[in-house]
Amino acid sequence: MRQIGTIDDAEQARQFAAYLISQGTVCSVDPGNKGSVVWVHEEDRVAAAREELQRFLADPGHQRYRNAPQQAAAVVREAQRQNAAIQRRTINLRDRWGRPAMAQCPFTFGLMALMMLVAIMTQLDPPKHEELFAKLIFSTDMTLRPILSGEVWRLVTPIFLHFGFLHFLFNLLYLRDFGMLIEYRLGTPKFFGMVLVIAILSNYAQFAMSHPMFGGMSGVNYGLFGYIWVRSRLDPNCGFWMPGNTVAIMIGWQILCVMNYIPNVANWAHGIGLIVGVAMGASAPLWKQFSGRS
Repeated sequence: MRQIGTIDDAEQARQFAAYLISQGTVCSVDPGNKGSVVWVHEEDRVAAAREELQRFLADPGHQRYRNAPQQAAAVVREAQRQNAAIQRRTINLRDRWGRPAMAQCPFTFGLMALMMLVAIMTQLDPPKHEELFAKLIFSTDMTLRPILSGEVWRLVTPIFLHFGFLHFLFNLLYLRDFGMLIEYRLGTPKFFGMVLVIAILSNYAQFAMSHPMFGGMSGVNYGLFGYIWVRSRLDPNCGFWMPGNTVAIMIGWQILCVMNYIPNVANWAHGIGLIVGVAMGASAPLWKQFSGRS
């Protein structure tokens, strides 16, 4: 901070300081023995501010200085708005690192808990537990009538049904990895909405193109994978990263399933889930640019 001069009249000093602020120069005014002292806070602005002070002293009534207080107030309001936006986007890593993973990603762990609960209740063989299976599958009569009559949970609940230990284990592990990363970065509300949309669209696609006797978190996992993969490629500074071997495994597995080397797989749920996730990942940088958010 450097002193650039003094102004005898205190009101004129405040007006000049307001003008400097309106021009983007951070300054302040303090009372002194021989008038008000003007201070400039940034070293690289000192020379220009001194020249401007001489112009002001020569003609303090010039038109350029008359609206300075209103212009300075507008500059200050905009700076406050930007600072508030930065504070909203700032992640307090000390607080986050000090919290357990379950507290940081409650929805991911909630989904995992529901997966495990249903797995225990069905013993990973849902059709043998007819009553529970009938409540969770997409449709009980090959139509949309159960959903249209009010059983809207069926749009989502098939994601909790798993047929065998490996089916359950791989979906649980991928949900943990993909879900925790996205929920940590985007927050629980956005992640909740993402999972809901992917689940509904992938489940409906599988029902419409095949049959209602399906289940698994795979469609959601493919959507989360697609989001991270595309988002990290299009926006390298977004904080997401997808290892190349994971990409190879996910895409390779889907190709094998589609070619029927691995039978009895909900390929439509996988494919539509992946497409929805890719679309979300591709649109995120555009939304970021449009809204000015990070």
